[in-house]
Amino acid sequence: MHLRTFTIAAALGVAAQFLSVTPAVAQITQQGQKESKLSAADQKLMNQFGQGNLAEIETGTPAQRKGASEEIKAFGAHMVDDHGKTLKKLQALASTKGLELPTKPDSKQQASAKSLAQLNQPAFDQRYIAMAVGDHKKTLQLLEKIERSTLDADFKQLAQEAKPIVAGHLAQAEKMGAASAGTKSGS
Repeated sequence: MHLRTFTIAAALGVAAQFLSVTPAVAQITQQGQKESKLSAADQKLMNQFGQGNLAEIETGTPAQRKGASEEIKAFGAHMVDDHGKTLKKLQALASTKGLELPTKPDSKQQASAKSLAQLNQPAFDQRYIAMAVGDHKKTLQLLEKIERSTLDADFKQLAQEAKPIVAGHLAQAEKMGAASAGTKSGS
């Protein structure tokens, strides 16, 4: 009888240990990453927002060197700085939610940045400003979508914080584009 009691107690002990480990094990996916605390839709939106920031950094870097005017160079530096800060906040948030964001632009963004970097003046400035306008319009639409649809309050707050910054970038890029167009038509 004593042996039987000991066997049952041992089995219960092993089961208790297994159950205490199970929550940690349950958080690990088959790929070895933690399961995200975000919905699949929010994960996709967060990845898109991260990619957008990476792309702005990727195109802002050559603008700092190749811009024809100090205004273009300063705008490029501003993009690298602002989008770098936003990306760091987004990466920190994603990490707390169990999501690992990409660390480099996707292949399409890389090709676009490479193509831009190979241009000379005045084509470089024209293309850079056109890209900045288009990309910031898309980013504003993405931020509005995040505000409307995210299930995560922290992600929504980050989108709300980023929205006026991105709107300011868009306004600045549109102003530079209009000035550039005015210069061309006035020549």
